[in-house]
This record gives sequence, C-alpha cells and structure tokens, in this order.
Amino acid sequence: MWVFQRGGTVALKMALLMVSSLALNAFSVAQERQQIQAIVVGLTSTQHAYEVNEVLRVLPGVTMSRLDHHTSNLLMHLAPGALVDAATIRTALGPFGLALRCFQPGEVGAAPFRHIDPIRCDDQPLRER
Repeated sequence: MWVFQRGGTVALKMALLMVSSLALNAFSVAQERQQIQAIVVGLTSTQHAYEVNEVLRVLPGVTMSRLDHHTSNLLMHLAPGALVDAATIRTALGPFGLALRCFQPGEVGAAPFRHIDPIRCDDQPLRER
C-alpha cells in the first residue's frame, strides 16, 4: 500500500510539473508573438475582403489573419521573428488596388483588442513612394 501511495504522489508531482511547464511555455510564446492592426482602404464586399485575406494569411510568418469588410479592420498575428511590416502588407494589397492606414504593430495580448475606427484614424494612407 505504501508503495502505491508513494508512486501516486510521484506521478501527481510529475503531472503537476508537466502542466506547469506547459503553461509557462505557452505564456512565453504568447509574449513573443506580435500582432498587427490596421485599416485597409478600398474593400468593396465581404467576398473582396475574403480574397485579400487569403493572400495575407499565407505571408511568411503569419499565424492568423482576419480582414473585416464592415469595419475595414485588419488583425494579424505573427510568429516570433516574423518580418511582416507595413511595406510587406502594402505590397500584398497592391494588386487589389487597396491602401493601408493606421498601421499599429504590437505584442499579442498587450492590451485589450479594440477595433480601429477608420473615420477617427487620422494618418494618411500608406502608398508606394
């Protein structure tokens, strides 16, 4: 009986150690992931937003991409070390005749998610120079 209890305690401690390790690893990965929020100007329909998003989501380093026609908001999550910037996105948007505004890079989860208001965003569209 004592052997079973001791073995159970060891197994419980190992399980707790493993869960703690996984939680710590998930936390550190979440801290390293970056996100991009921006406004995409010129979307004409939900289908158009879907087609553009299909191109954006396969850019190297992009782990998640959402483009909303109704709010013109773009949200992307990037893998650690990904080299996606405004110029990369602008290049991807070019064939669709779209512009990029209000480019806001940051850390995933650093602040609560809020849509960017395309009317109140006062920076100018980023276009090829």
